[in-house]
Amino acid sequence: MTGYLSQSNAMESLPLFCKMGYSGIKPNEFTFSTILKAFTIVGVPENGTQVHLICAKTGFESMPVVGNSLIDKYSKFGKVLEAICLFDRMPFKNLISWNVMIAVCVSEAQQIFNLIVRKNVICWTAIIVGCRQEGHIHDAMDLFKQLRKTEIQVDSFILSIMISIFADFSLVEQGKQMHSYTIKVSSGLDLSVANSLIDVYKCGLTEEAKRCFHEISNPSMVSWTVMITEYGKHGYGSDAIHLFEQMQLENIDPDDVTYLAVLSACSHAGMTEEGCKYFSRLCDDRKIRPKVEHYACMVDLLGRAGRLEEAKNLIENIPVKTKCRDMADITRGL
Repeated sequence: MTGYLSQSNAMESLPLFCKMGYSGIKPNEFTFSTILKAFTIVGVPENGTQVHLICAKTGFESMPVVGNSLIDKYSKFGKVLEAICLFDRMPFKNLISWNVMIAVCVSEAQQIFNLIVRKNVICWTAIIVGCRQEGHIHDAMDLFKQLRKTEIQVDSFILSIMISIFADFSLVEQGKQMHSYTIKVSSGLDLSVANSLIDVYKCGLTEEAKRCFHEISNPSMVSWTVMITEYGKHGYGSDAIHLFEQMQLENIDPDDVTYLAVLSACSHAGMTEEGCKYFSRLCDDRKIRPKVEHYACMVDLLGRAGRLEEAKNLIENIPVKTKCRDMADITRGL
């Protein structure tokens, strides 16, 4: 049945399920999940409901793999309330369960959004955020185009969302177009927009990112961190360190994310001694506690330098709580 589904031939999997029943072989949770997907694709909700009844009687309904397929089935046939009720009844919910349910809510939200006659900026923001969370990038872009045609003023929050979408999916050209748009509107001067613009140029366009950064009159800690990260990703370790030091001269204290950015920059640029210095400074900072990501970065830095014994010693001296929680992530660097 799975083979037919993978070949986009869901119809052929249906008689197999019937033959399986006649043969006396009992289906398991994966069988039910597969056949539910097949009924959803073919478009026969009645048969899917019958399978649901079997799952409920045999106890398979409570299993995440079956429950997820049932939620998807009901949502695809417009039975959102049934999908929500089923989700609420599930005793065990995994990441897929939540993602399926979020997709249901976004779909329902889009239908409600279309029914609203007088849409305000909150409505537009909510639906665009929903599309972004579900990875519906083109829908988000289309909605933004529709918004621009209205008389509603685009605020900095929506601009930041759209720019972050382009940054996350490395859509540099669209990011450049949005950058041009931000210059024309007053909300484009907001600090959150500027920070997002720096991030959109992370695909190697360091000079453009640098230009955006220097145009900010009062950079926040996020601004500094994003720019340090940009330098670090592309091997500009010295520039990252210079910015890290300059940031503190401006009386802005780094947080754990900033420290991670400068440690990563040192690692990528092969600046081992500098990385050790900043890690030592982090450990001495009473306001911040080193996290597993910092240790993993240091293991990577020492490993790249061939200092494996020091990397092993670092692992052995990790605080117990951190060591027990994420040891696999740390030792991956060796």
